[in-house]
Amino acid sequence: MSRVIGWFVHNPVAANLLMFVLVAGGLLALPTIRQEEFPAVDSDLVRISVEYPGATPEESEASVCLRIEEAIEGTPDIDRISAVAVEGACVVTVELVIGGDSE
Repeated sequence: MSRVIGWFVHNPVAANLLMFVLVAGGLLALPTIRQEEFPAVDSDLVRISVEYPGATPEESEASVCLRIEEAIEGTPDIDRISAVAVEGACVVTVELVIGGDSE
């Protein structure tokens, strides 16, 4: 690597030409770059988080997690449903079928 840097130090014209090519290439590519403030992201996971302050994991599971699982169980394009009940919260993760309708 130091040989390449040394070569450019001794050949400043080549270094300037390389810099010009890189800058010109960047300027030519600039109009083709698509910019979005909020790009569309296709996700195959849906995470549902519900807080239940003061509840034990068993209460969170019985009161919240099971009800959410039962409510979404018959929905088409669902591959797998998993739930985690912790103290004061419940998190249900739904994995969708690849290419399925997520709306």
